[in-house]
Amino acid sequence: RAPRKQISHERTFGRDLSDDPTLRRRLLALAARSGADLRAAGLRARTVSVKLRDARFRTRSMSSTLRRAVESDAAIRRTTIRLFESLRATMPGPLRLAGVALSGFGEPGGAAAQLGLFAADAPAEESARDIALARALDQVRRRFGPDALHQGDHSD
Repeated sequence: RAPRKQISHERTFGRDLSDDPTLRRRLLALAARSGADLRAAGLRARTVSVKLRDARFRTRSMSSTLRRAVESDAAIRRTTIRLFESLRATMPGPLRLAGVALSGFGEPGGAAAQLGLFAADAPAEESARDIALARALDQVRRRFGPDALHQGDHSD
């Protein structure tokens, strides 16, 4: 069996959505599910992609490749929000589908990336606390179901 190239979740909404806070919540739930699947597979991802489809069935996606592979919900969430905001600026109307994909896999604890010389070159940080929190949430969701806990909608 060929190794996975991508872990993704997408959702077609029952009705088109135009409310940005609702869209953001739905997208971040998809990001959390993708992150949980990533950790369950024992992987880390360097690339985060967001896909949006509008009411006219026009689909746009945007990706960001990080300097270091990540696995925490916090790092995936920050990148997802940034991509969503960039895409949303080009797609202001109602949306019927949203999705998040993770790719560019590396093993946990893989080789360290070289740090940039300037602050602007710094990778999206992922702390040991972020990873521990994501893994703890995975355990709770495995025991009590995928809807047992949801992350609040706030800026990181």
